[in-house]
Amino acid sequence: MYYKTIVKQAKPANFTPYQLHQEIWGLFPGMQRGNSLFIYRIGKNCIYLISAVPPISTTGQWLLGPSEKFDPQIAEGVVVDFMTRVNPVYDRDNGRHGVVMDYIQGLRKSGLPPSEWPTGEEIKTLACTKWFKEKCPNFSIRDFSINQFQDVQFLNEKTGDMMKFTIADIVGHLVVTNPQGFKRNLFEGIGKSRRFGHGMMMVPI
Repeated sequence: MYYKTIVKQAKPANFTPYQLHQEIWGLFPGMQRGNSLFIYRIGKNCIYLISAVPPISTTGQWLLGPSEKFDPQIAEGVVVDFMTRVNPVYDRDNGRHGVVMDYIQGLRKSGLPPSEWPTGEEIKTLACTKWFKEKCPNFSIRDFSINQFQDVQFLNEKTGDMMKFTIADIVGHLVVTNPQGFKRNLFEGIGKSRRFGHGMMMVPI
């Protein structure tokens, strides 16, 4: 069973991205790092949370709405509006590679002269669409657009390293082809860096 919860701040605080990541972990006391069964999305004035167990506020920093059981009944062929924020990367050669550079490398290997390449914006859309379809075999894409695509970085305050992410905000319509698999996407998210607020599928279900 999974649960959905809306979380709001009880006390004003300006968290860094890494601090917020740690705060969300703190809502699940006792959860082992290798068993992090939750995803979240930062909203305008709240945080949307889906988790395998209900969160618990232990510090007084957070106000938790009621944790509702989340078990949507989805039929094959249903059309669903969606939006999501993802970190579109490939794991390859002992590292992570951004989808745009990966797509450009594919163009170079194809032998197509640069004068015949798509525009930069077209490459961005084509690269993200290709990645998204590969990551999501449980539905087909009816339409797809990117509202935001940017690189961000912030300090890992535990290690002192800089953490770098590519963020893509995607909206569109999809057609469910595998209801059980699609439910896993809703419960577990899509792509990498889900513990930093990426990968949640926001759908009106």
